[in-house]
Amino acid sequence: MLVHFWYTRIAAVKSAMNAMFTNRVGDYFLTIGFFVIFFTFGTLDYATVFSLAPYINTNVITFIAILLLLGAAAKSAQLGLHIWLPFAMEGANLLIRPGSKLLKNRIKSYNGNTKRYIKTNTKISPDNMIDAIIGDLLGDGHIRFSNKVLKDNKYFYQGNARMEFTFSTANLPYVQYLKFVAYSDICTISEPTPWPNPKSGKPVSQYWFSTKSLPLFTKLHKNWYKIVDNKSIKIIPSNIGKLLKARGLAHLIMGDGYWNRGSVILCMDNFTFEEVQLLANVITKNFGIIASIDKRISSPRPNKDPNIIPVKGKLCWRIRIVGSSVARLREIVVPYMIPEMLYKLNIK
Repeated sequence: MLVHFWYTRIAAVKSAMNAMFTNRVGDYFLTIGFFVIFFTFGTLDYATVFSLAPYINTNVITFIAILLLLGAAAKSAQLGLHIWLPFAMEGANLLIRPGSKLLKNRIKSYNGNTKRYIKTNTKISPDNMIDAIIGDLLGDGHIRFSNKVLKDNKYFYQGNARMEFTFSTANLPYVQYLKFVAYSDICTISEPTPWPNPKSGKPVSQYWFSTKSLPLFTKLHKNWYKIVDNKSIKIIPSNIGKLLKARGLAHLIMGDGYWNRGSVILCMDNFTFEEVQLLANVITKNFGIIASIDKRISSPRPNKDPNIIPVKGKLCWRIRIVGSSVARLREIVVPYMIPEMLYKLNIK
């Protein structure tokens, strides 16, 4: 164990040094490239540089291109400047190999039962992951862009989007299942973020985490969101009938369902009546389950200032899986649910 400890630490330090020195080489060439561009064109503005480029000596343009290429090659670990990447991957794998404290803590954070975690911790295929994502988008999952640019009084997104999740402490087992099992391939190994910060002394009421930014979520955003007053509003796409599978329905129940007087309720508070009606019809058609729609007035928004009138609750809709279909529902979704969330189907 002692040899392994020092071996992993040396590997980690070696990978860090390789990454630092190699990337500094890239930064050196990139910086020179920017200076040459500025002295040649008098600006770094893209539009100006591209418009003047046809009139500049080709040798100068070639020199600039080589400098920028070397800078990018170091950052993306291209051939010749790739030596830091293998060491970095080796160091990361060594630090989370079986038996390491990092992996043990990750296992312990799930439910404190190593044997049960290993039994549950089976990676799902990409297709099954998409099915799970569909269910979570119908629930509390949201797709966000990190970079938003204002142009001509309109916002435009840059880069790829990521998926974010916020759940109450009651759903912490589901949060950990999503992050460390279902979406482990597209998430970091850091713990979910508690809110409020425990250092504040206030009791934690929610947990948040996100996936990595990926082209997959950028593509999904186009189908699952519409822009209203420069804001992205989540919708239920018209082809939900083709998208929703048994695993997705299980994720919807685990994230946004609850048991109520012999029925299973699905919270659809942020969708329109037409969208909820569409989803209810899809559940009935795809799974042979009777799904009705309940009308509900959400709770008024509290306000500590007595001089301000509280915001009234809004009209919203929820889907009820009636009691006669609960047995059929359990048969369909239980294989895809974690034990901690079975109580939402009144299974103890």
